[in-house]
Amino acid sequence: MLNRYRVRLVATAPLLVAALATHPVAGQIVAGPTTSQLLADTNVRVTIPIAADLGDTILGAYRLTFRWNPARFAFAGVSAGTFGSPVFNIDSAAGTAQFAAASATGASGQIVLGNVSLKVLAVEADSFTVAFAELRAARTFQDLLPLLTTTSMAFCKGLYYGDLNGDRVIDASDGGIVLMHSVGIDTTSAGVALDLTAGDTDGDGDVDPRDALGIVSRAALLDVPGFRVGRLFGPDCSSTPAASITLPVSVDLAPGDAFNIAAVVENAAGDVIGARGLRFTSSDTTIVVVSGNGVLTARAAGTATLTAAVAPGVSATSTVTVAARHVWRVDPTVAAGRSREIGSLLHPFSSIAQALERAADGDTISIAVALYNEPISTTKSLVFLGDSTAAGMPTISTPSRSVGSIQATGVFIQWLQFVESGFGLRIKADSVGLQSVVFRAIRGAALHVDSASRVGLNRVSVEGAVGTGIQVTRSRLVGISGVKVRAIDDVVDSIGLVRDARGIVVTGADSVLLFGSEIRAVGGIGVEFTENIWVAVRSTSISNTESEGVLVGSVTTLELIDVSVESAHEAGAVGATVKGAIFITRTDTATVDSSSVNDNPQGGLWFRDNKFVVVTNSDFSRNGIRSLYVDSGNTKVVIDTNQFTDNRGVGLYLGSSAATVVTGTHNSFLRNATGILDSAAVGSVFEGNNFVGNGFGVENRGSSTAPRLDAANSWWGDAKGPRCQIGCDATSTGDSVTARVLFVPTAAALIVSSTPAPTVHNLADCVLGRTGGDNISRGFYVENFPGTSLNRVQLFMSANVAGSYTFSLEARSATYDGTLLGTGNASVTLDGITSNNLLMEFSFTNTTIVQNSTVTFKVTQLTGPTATVFYAVSANAIGVQVTNPSCAVIETTDTAPPLSTFRRNGIEIRILGGRP
Repeated sequence: MLNRYRVRLVATAPLLVAALATHPVAGQIVAGPTTSQLLADTNVRVTIPIAADLGDTILGAYRLTFRWNPARFAFAGVSAGTFGSPVFNIDSAAGTAQFAAASATGASGQIVLGNVSLKVLAVEADSFTVAFAELRAARTFQDLLPLLTTTSMAFCKGLYYGDLNGDRVIDASDGGIVLMHSVGIDTTSAGVALDLTAGDTDGDGDVDPRDALGIVSRAALLDVPGFRVGRLFGPDCSSTPAASITLPVSVDLAPGDAFNIAAVVENAAGDVIGARGLRFTSSDTTIVVVSGNGVLTARAAGTATLTAAVAPGVSATSTVTVAARHVWRVDPTVAAGRSREIGSLLHPFSSIAQALERAADGDTISIAVALYNEPISTTKSLVFLGDSTAAGMPTISTPSRSVGSIQATGVFIQWLQFVESGFGLRIKADSVGLQSVVFRAIRGAALHVDSASRVGLNRVSVEGAVGTGIQVTRSRLVGISGVKVRAIDDVVDSIGLVRDARGIVVTGADSVLLFGSEIRAVGGIGVEFTENIWVAVRSTSISNTESEGVLVGSVTTLELIDVSVESAHEAGAVGATVKGAIFITRTDTATVDSSSVNDNPQGGLWFRDNKFVVVTNSDFSRNGIRSLYVDSGNTKVVIDTNQFTDNRGVGLYLGSSAATVVTGTHNSFLRNATGILDSAAVGSVFEGNNFVGNGFGVENRGSSTAPRLDAANSWWGDAKGPRCQIGCDATSTGDSVTARVLFVPTAAALIVSSTPAPTVHNLADCVLGRTGGDNISRGFYVENFPGTSLNRVQLFMSANVAGSYTFSLEARSATYDGTLLGTGNASVTLDGITSNNLLMEFSFTNTTIVQNSTVTFKVTQLTGPTATVFYAVSANAIGVQVTNPSCAVIETTDTAPPLSTFRRNGIEIRILGGRP
């Protein structure tokens, strides 16, 4: 029978000393049984230290219970540690040892609370645990239990020493294998898989004849001192004990996040041994809770400390901050390499749907470059921000369904593209902003915005859609800038009827501004405006439309400035009414200025049923039928300083009920089939114009009683005057006229306008329609002014008191007290709601500006109620300067010279003027 054994304790004290360098942070405590590799056999006594790593916390008193399995171990004794003199209460039958101690001075750092000695009865896998009933600080008596992480230690059956051939029996054959090895004989002849490590039965590090003798003696049931049977490890049954743990320094979570903390456990050699046996605790479970396998669940905003430990001295901490996340990252490429997806930058979501579920009103969803087969449908007010740091843009493709439906208070989308989808994007929101967004190959309408107070579309591109490119309905303020709409096909309904396509349609708006855009290759109408109050189209090109390039109906005030319409024609059935390239009807005031209407086979500009029409500084060339047609129902029409050149039909056609009176001066009619054809019942006045090279300069087709068209003081290509069909000077060689045309006296030479209007360009442009505002006491300026003249400035303004206001806008050179360049005045009636900004336009009548100089602007209230007045600004943060070439306007905190201090960019403004 075996009756003598030995035990060896290896490096327990050095472990405790070394662990002093790995304290948890102040306020965190780790306690539990601790040991290094303890080698044991049955019937031997082992001592287990119970240690605590207190960091900077000073311990005053404790009560704990140490537990073991009485079927595996027998109680052998207890002893004091390095803290106080414990009082012990032992229940050996239950396998518990309770002890407590107190110290008036206390202790910090790593200490031993007490020791428990046990006799090994059987080497089987088991564990030791510690539970604390009390843990208090010295002097303050603070309860330290919330700061405590307790660890356990496993007793494991390791190698079965002496069993070399793996048959779980120690016999003479095992001794023979060890003896063969020790004398250099090849042990593979034994024909079994051998583990020579099991031959070191005495634990001296060598497998030698002494071990062989021990094995044979043990097989003969002789007493073998120090014969090893199993191992005692902490914290688990790994081959080597843990020496260090590494956690992230900090973890940022949002309420509701579930996150698997990455803990790396290494042994003393620096080898990663896995995270088995780790204990995790949270310093505040109301903020974050942690599961046994390290899964964090964020509950509420705040900061907590996470502790991971396997034993006192072998632990680590991480600061967990829980705060509302306002930016949710979507990146399927990065998410594929992460075990958890929480929508953060390091652990993004793999789908947009996950972000939509977690985001709250006002949050941003940041989307990485990838292909997404999912829509962006939501009822939340969100910002969708595509990744602009990489090549390309995030792409959403939903071939069999809509790319998205948004119904919310507000939405902003930037740097996204929607391609090859069944239907486009529908938005119903109070505030809508799209910037740098692409729609391509959409098999329905690309974009439909409905019932918004403000709509801002900047650099939106539609490249292939069916029915409509962009449609905005029942929206109050609409700003469309830098948009490109191309390849819009007609709709064929279920019975085969074709409905004309529309490039851009806006209906039911208070204010519409279409600026700097391009519309071409549309199966129907290029742009259509109906039932709007104020519409302005500026610096925009429209071409290759199957129907009208521009169709306007029921608009109170219309402005077409620097607009080009080419290759537009009516594509309806034979006999359909042809309305030309631009058709304008039912407006109170319609202004066409600095525009070109050229190369339109079915006619150019057509007016019907308008009250007041002004056409100036525009070019009508190479059109068919009627280049400019003043149809019935117009009250007053003014046509000044325009060019009508090489038109195959009539340059200017005055219909039978054209207007009460039509007047025009400084126009040039060059090489048209007919310069002016007058069928009106009233006498029109076109004095001071040029008629050169036309088939007829002026043709009056009115009845014999119709009044004459007054074309006096005009130039006819000849100083003597025109050739007249009846009763005229037959020797004249200028353009011919019919009867009832007044042409005497005639101009002596070609008439040149004394004040030709320069072409107006967009010099600085910001998206319009934000609800935010800054007090007009703040100024703004433009560095490197890109033009040579200042024509006008547009601002959106509001006030907190309703009433009629008049404002002035000063423009000065270089500084706020520099040379006065000009002053523009504007009046408006404001409703007293500061979120309702109305468009104000300040005219500077082409004030000369030194190009690339600095120009400052200052707003002053001249008349109106005592109120706080604002102009609208963009959404970029105060004090954050944003580089945006199309919005190169810088706001300052006031108007103190020279330029005051920077406040922000992105003022809602448009500056127009001349360029070289």
